[in-house]
This record gives sequence, structure tokens and C-alpha cells, in this order.
Amino acid sequence: MITLGQRAPAPSDLIGHLLACHDRIRRFVALAAQAGGAAAGEAEIAEACAAVERYFERALPFHIDDEERSIAPRLLGKRADVDEALRTMEAQHHAHEALIAKMLVASRALREAPASATSRERLRAAAARLAAEFEPHLDLEERVVFPAVRSLLGAEEQAQIRQEQGARRSGAWVPVP
Repeated sequence: MITLGQRAPAPSDLIGHLLACHDRIRRFVALAAQAGGAAAGEAEIAEACAAVERYFERALPFHIDDEERSIAPRLLGKRADVDEALRTMEAQHHAHEALIAKMLVASRALREAPASATSRERLRAAAARLAAEFEPHLDLEERVVFPAVRSLLGAEEQAQIRQEQGARRSGAWVPVP
């Protein structure tokens, strides 16, 4: 059986929100792997694939924008180790694009032919590869970037980032030059 999971209440603080995003990234990669390896019904597999596709096509780009457009510019230049982590983070975001695209192609193929063993294996393999690439990336952000947000950005800057996150998700965000 494939588990889509429940939505947890959204945290109100910035770091809690970022960690919740990381939890969703991990859960949706795991859901893709689960759909690829599941002995579930075709409708259930198709539903799981559709959820994976929605998350990676719609929600993940918001999180990446949060980090690259709201957090990184505010942290850049404050500490050398943080600058290095931000450069690595951005390079990894770009490197993940091809892996995500490959997983989405595999997910669409499985959603359209949920009985296909070949499609299941392709999605499972793509999800496994993405999980292996995501984990060190998420770990770096959780060990270096997020603690830097707490220690180097004041409450007002963190509140501004939260406002930008909300506006970005509502379609009302306009970057401040």
C-alpha cells in the first residue's frame, strides 16, 4: 500500500518552515520510490505519481526560490563557511534539475501505465538516485545554512523572509532590488 501521508500544520517560524520543506522533499522522494516498488493497485500508483509530480513541479521551486532569492542574498558575505555552503547549495540546486526531470518523466510514464514493470523500475531507480543526491544537500543546509539564518539574521529579516515566502506562494511576490 502506498502512503500519501497527512499534512502537518505549517510552522510559523522561518527555520521550522524550512525544515518542514525538507521533510516534504524527503517524503515525496520516498513516495516516488514507494510507487516504483509498490505492489499496490493501479489507481493508487497513479495517485501517488500525480502527487509526486505536483510536488516537484509546483512546490519544490518555491523552496529553492526561498533559499536562493530570500536567504542567500541576506547571508552572503557574513561568514566564509556560510558563503561556501551557499555556493555549494546553489550548484547542487542546478545539478538536481536533471535528476528531478528524469524522475518526473519516469513518474508520468508510470502514472500512464501503472502496470508496467519497466516504468516501476525506472521510477524506483530515479527516486533512489535523487534521494542519494538530496541527502547531503539537505544535510548541508540543515548543518550550516539554517543555523546561520538563526545566528546571523535578526528577527526582522527572518520575518521579511517569511513574508516573501507567503507572497511567493500566493503569486504576489515581487523581488526587492
